[in-house]
Amino acid sequence: MSSNIRITEILFKLMNDNSVSIVDLSKEYQVEVRTIQRDIATIKQVAECSNLFMSYDKRARRYSLVTPDKLIFEDALAMTKILLASRSLTTAEMKKILYHIISLTPKKERDFILKSIKNELTFYYPLEHKKDLLEKIKKMTHFISKKIGLFVSYKKNDGFIITRQVLPVSLFFSEYYFYVICYEANKKRYINLRLDRFIEMTATNQIFLISHKDRIEERELREKMLFMYSGDQQTFVFRFWGIVEAALDKFPTSKIIHTYEDTSVDIQATAHDTGAIMWLLSQGSNVKVLSPNSLVEKMKEEIRRMIHLYE
Repeated sequence: MSSNIRITEILFKLMNDNSVSIVDLSKEYQVEVRTIQRDIATIKQVAECSNLFMSYDKRARRYSLVTPDKLIFEDALAMTKILLASRSLTTAEMKKILYHIISLTPKKERDFILKSIKNELTFYYPLEHKKDLLEKIKKMTHFISKKIGLFVSYKKNDGFIITRQVLPVSLFFSEYYFYVICYEANKKRYINLRLDRFIEMTATNQIFLISHKDRIEERELREKMLFMYSGDQQTFVFRFWGIVEAALDKFPTSKIIHTYEDTSVDIQATAHDTGAIMWLLSQGSNVKVLSPNSLVEKMKEEIRRMIHLYE
């Protein structure tokens, strides 16, 4: 058998969702392992030119071919697990996305992924708002990309409905919810609004520009809007006895400025104080705010209110 025919046959095996082993192919075609290795290298080159990807499972020592319309097993499984844990969508929308993701995996792996998420999907509990969001995500992304200003009606935490004129500048996910960071030109400020609480969105004909001095890059916006709570932005220092990595992950711009003999650390971070206080309090006796004094006093006042509830 010529090398061209052998390579073609191996390629067809891969195209039909079959994984291949160099050792097995060597035995099947009665050629040396090095010959099959050269064949695989050739197929890799062809695959790259055709926007395909050769995946190698080290444990099984087998190659697979991933086409543009397919996901490899571990990618698809990770995506489904993350989506389910987010609880961000209604049951119907969650199933729609999950089944779409799974449909993009090789046929032989679909049942395994479905089985691995069966219990999580059976006992899936969406968030209390029970609002379909995919269409809103699509619309809001369009408004942001086109820099279109909006008249919006919005339901606040207390149930009251307000109207605002805003320019949406960023849409992202945090702590179970999708948020839209918007700029209010009349107040020259950025606000964060939960996407599920938008009741109506109407495009304005007005040109809505942010002045250069008020313009903030998206990365900086996300850092400032930590936890999606408002309040005053502050740089503060706290001593932490808990899992240091967890604290550093919560405050993206934070850094350790001192380490004590008992392994506790002083951490410096910047965030809006309302959200920061909520997280700091959730750490109980593992945290002590050191500065600034204004934040220390806010922590003390909140703790006094908490104690009063138990008196």
